[in-house]
Amino acid sequence: MGDPVNDLTIATVLLLVGGRLVLLKPRKTGSEEVRYDMQILADRIEFCWIHLEGIGTLENSLWGYDGRGIRLWLDALTLEDPASNNPVDGAQSSESVQESVNIPLSFYPLSVLMDKGIIIGVEHEIATRGSLPFVMFRIVPTTHLFLHHVLEHHLTRGHVGDAVQFATHYQHLVFFAHAQEVLLHNVLESEWDRMNAQPSSDFIPTLPAVVEFLDYFDTSLEVVVGCARKTEMARWNYLFDTVGNPRDLFEVGAYIMLKLKSDLDF
Repeated sequence: MGDPVNDLTIATVLLLVGGRLVLLKPRKTGSEEVRYDMQILADRIEFCWIHLEGIGTLENSLWGYDGRGIRLWLDALTLEDPASNNPVDGAQSSESVQESVNIPLSFYPLSVLMDKGIIIGVEHEIATRGSLPFVMFRIVPTTHLFLHHVLEHHLTRGHVGDAVQFATHYQHLVFFAHAQEVLLHNVLESEWDRMNAQPSSDFIPTLPAVVEFLDYFDTSLEVVVGCARKTEMARWNYLFDTVGNPRDLFEVGAYIMLKLKSDLDF
């Protein structure tokens, strides 16, 4: 990792020992000595992998599986330019790496298709037949989208620009609108349930940021319609108070579709 001349001063060391995921980050002191700050990122990690050439904010990301799901640290392995080190009080400040996203899984992950936004893995199936005196067991492949998890991480922090920049790498996928709909549906339901269970004046909703994010893409109306169809009517007021009057939205959508059809006919 990095320039071999400066490896000792910038190389990040990652260890998996007894289920503990340990990160060692170099810190240059005032005397030009290099010391490593140790941080235990997580316990009970079965395996981990890194993506030094990921897409967007997934570059230099660290992924770990703890038996229940994927734990993701964004920019965990970002290298610092040694020429830009500015020691303060004889030592360079070091910030701890925080977990960014937790993705629950009901199957065993094997790999990540970074350019497709998909986690692939296997799960088991058990089948019985009345004509057979035994149970059939088999392992089948399965997948899980991770796009909406990463997008929600950015939007929860109000980083709409980062979410849009990340999403542009995937907007060509046929299931991109589905990922957006899952994002909107999850945020809508979780926030509505939270506000009804524990009303709080300190609560900062993420739904407005999600709607602002959706407006950057042509699929926004399709996503809102799909979400409204699949959620309970009790949540509609909260949804349309944020996205706008449904009549206005659908009239605009109908006009766009009519214009598109006219252009195609012409």
